[in-house]
Amino acid sequence: MIKITETSIWQEYEYGLSYQRNMEFNEKFPIYEKFKNGDQWPEPTKRTANLPRPVFNIVDFFVRTKKSAVLNQTIRLNFKPTETKEEDLERATKGASDFTDFTRNLWEKIDQDRLNDDFVEDAATLGTGILHYYWESSDINMRNNKSYFGELRGETIDPLNIFFGNPQEEDVQKQPYIIISSRVSASKVTEFAKEMGLTEYNFEGDNDVSNEGYDTTKFENKADGKITVLTKYYRENGEVVFSKSTKTKILCEGVPLTPRNNLKDEDTEDGFAMTLYPIIVFTWKRRKKSIFGAGEVEGIIPNQKAINFNIAMMLLSVQQCAWPKILSKTGAIRQQITNMPGEIITDYYAGGGDGIKYMQPPNISYIGVNLTERIFELSRVTSGVTEIATGENFSSNISAAAIIAMQNQAKAPIDNIQKRFYRAIKEIGKIFEQFYKAYFIVPQNIIVRDEKGDENIRCFIGEEYSDIDFSLSVDVGAVGTYSESLSLSMLDKLYDRNEITLDEYLELAPPNAVPFKEELKSMRRR
Repeated sequence: MIKITETSIWQEYEYGLSYQRNMEFNEKFPIYEKFKNGDQWPEPTKRTANLPRPVFNIVDFFVRTKKSAVLNQTIRLNFKPTETKEEDLERATKGASDFTDFTRNLWEKIDQDRLNDDFVEDAATLGTGILHYYWESSDINMRNNKSYFGELRGETIDPLNIFFGNPQEEDVQKQPYIIISSRVSASKVTEFAKEMGLTEYNFEGDNDVSNEGYDTTKFENKADGKITVLTKYYRENGEVVFSKSTKTKILCEGVPLTPRNNLKDEDTEDGFAMTLYPIIVFTWKRRKKSIFGAGEVEGIIPNQKAINFNIAMMLLSVQQCAWPKILSKTGAIRQQITNMPGEIITDYYAGGGDGIKYMQPPNISYIGVNLTERIFELSRVTSGVTEIATGENFSSNISAAAIIAMQNQAKAPIDNIQKRFYRAIKEIGKIFEQFYKAYFIVPQNIIVRDEKGDENIRCFIGEEYSDIDFSLSVDVGAVGTYSESLSLSMLDKLYDRNEITLDEYLELAPPNAVPFKEELKSMRRR
C-alpha cells in the first residue's frame, strides 16, 4: 500500500484541528448555531415521544439585541497625516483626504455593512468573528476598457476554518502563520494549478467532510466534487507571503502578498511591501490565553434548556389532564367511551351510589410559570438585555431625550464589546491602507457628494502615498431610533423661542425626517 505524503501545510492544519478538538470547539460551535436557529431539542425517544417540544428562543433574542446594540452607530474611518516635514505635509494632507473619501466609496462597493453584520453575529454566537480581505485579480475589467486589473474583496471566515500558529497569542499580527481552510470545487483547483504552471495536475473531488463541523457543510453537491484547499499566510523578511496546498500537493509557495510590479526595486528595500496579515479577529468576550473568545450563547444555553423544559412540563400536564379520568366500579360500563360532545354514558352499576364518576384533576401549579419568568428575567439582567435596551416599555409620553438617556445607560454592559469592535474597524482601515498603497497603482475615481447631493469626482492613485504614514481614527455618529426625533425636538424648541429662523430650521433638520427639505428650500428662495 502506497503511503500518502502530506504537505507541511497540511500537517500544520492537523495541529490546528487538534487544538480546536481539545478546546471542544468542533462540538460546541455547531450546538451554539443550532440553539440560535431554534433547533433546541434532542431527537425523540420511545419514552419522550409524547413530550411537547416548545421553543421560546431567548438565545436568538439575546444575540439579535446585543448585535443591534453594537452596530447601532454609523462608522466612518478617517485618515490623518503624521508627517512633520513641511515639504511633505501638503501631499500627506491630500493623501489623507483621498484615503478617507475613497474608503467611503469602497465601503459601499464591497458591502462592508453586510460584512460587519456577519462579523459581529459570528462573534456574538461563537465568541470570535473573523474578516479576511484579499485581492481578486481579473482580466474582465481590462476587456471592458477599465483601468484597473482587479478588485479588493472581503469575506467572513468561520472560526472552525481558521488555524493560528500560536493560538495562545491574542494579537493576530504576532502569529507565526495563519491557515484558512476551504472546500473548493476540483475544477477550480485544477484551473488554479494550471495558472501556476502545474499542468500535470488534474484534481478530483474527495468528498471528505470529516473535518467539517456543521451539519450543513457535510452535504455537498456531487456534480462537481470538492477538495480541501489550505491558504497559509506567513512572513519572509517581514513581508507577508502566502502558499496554497491540498492534502498532498503544493499549488503555490511563498507568493508575496505585494504585487511585484509595484515594487520600485526588487533587489532593495526601497519599495513598499505589505507587512500586515489581511485578517481581522474580533472577540466578543476575552478568553484568557486564547485568540478565540467566548460568545453570548455559551452561557445562555442552560437557561434556554430550563425554560423550554419547564414549559414542556406544563404543557404535558395540561395535555394529560385535558380529559378527566373516569373512575368506574365493576360492571358499571358496557360501552366504549369516546368523549364525543353530547355523548350519553349509561351507568349499569346495580349497587348503591354512582358506578361511574370523573376523578378530580389536580390543580395546575404556578410554580413552574413563576420559575420560568424568574429564569428569563435573571437571564436578561445578567446579560444586559433589559426592557430599556430593547425599548419594550417606552410609551409615547416619554421624550426622545429621556429615551436616549435611558438607552445609553442600559448600553453600559456592552460598552467594552463595542469598543473592541471599533478597534477591529480601525484595524480594517490599516488593511485598506496597505492595499491602497500596494495595488491601486492606476487612477481610481473618488465620488464625493456635497450637502446639496451633487457629485464631485476626482482621481486617486494609492501608490503615490506609499512613502507616507497615516494615523487612523474611527468617527462614530448616533443613528438610534430616536436620534432624529431628539434633533427635531431640539429644533422645535429653538424655533418656538425665535432662536433660529425657518430657513435655519430647514438647514439643520435631518434629511430623513424632512425628505422634501431641498424642494422646500428651493421654493422659499423663489
